[in-house]
Amino acid sequence: MEMKLLESQQQLNSELNSSWLGSFISTVIGNIKLSIGNIHIRYEDIESNPGHPFAAGLVLSKLSAVTVDDHGKETFATGGDLDRVKKSVELESLALYFDSDSSPWSVDKPWEDLLPSEWSQVFEFRKQDSSSTASKTHTYILRPISGKAKYTKVHIDEAKRSGQALQNAAVDLDDVTLSLSKVSTLGQPPLSSFK
Repeated sequence: MEMKLLESQQQLNSELNSSWLGSFISTVIGNIKLSIGNIHIRYEDIESNPGHPFAAGLVLSKLSAVTVDDHGKETFATGGDLDRVKKSVELESLALYFDSDSSPWSVDKPWEDLLPSEWSQVFEFRKQDSSSTASKTHTYILRPISGKAKYTKVHIDEAKRSGQALQNAAVDLDDVTLSLSKVSTLGQPPLSSFK
């Protein structure tokens, strides 16, 4: 049964790749490049637990994914190269924080009047900065993590011939630290009370 499924999938793939549209779609999907950076999403709440305001946030410095060759250099895959796709993913400083008894951030003018550069200054994410302009310190649930991942997809014939997996992924994270202390949630209502 499994062999018939693999053969029908292979036949469908070869039919798609033989058409111009199928080839075009394979080229686009095989070469998608992703780059996201400087993300800071913050939620502030002063009403749900009077006297104990809090803020929660997600911070991401960089997330990128590109197609690479056998030597790890960025490339553009076409034709037969699409049978064997390699992707490289890089993650820099992904973090979650929960600041209890934290006053809402304030700025000198209405939020809607801030320029993009002023937004950046308010939400700037700094790992460690002792200067007076340093951003607020946070109580992290997930401390900033960074890492790299490699993904490889080989052609179905190659996987059968060599006995290796059709898809392979390897993830290397620098450090993953999860932390939720009693102090950070002191005075906060249980999550079930938020509707």
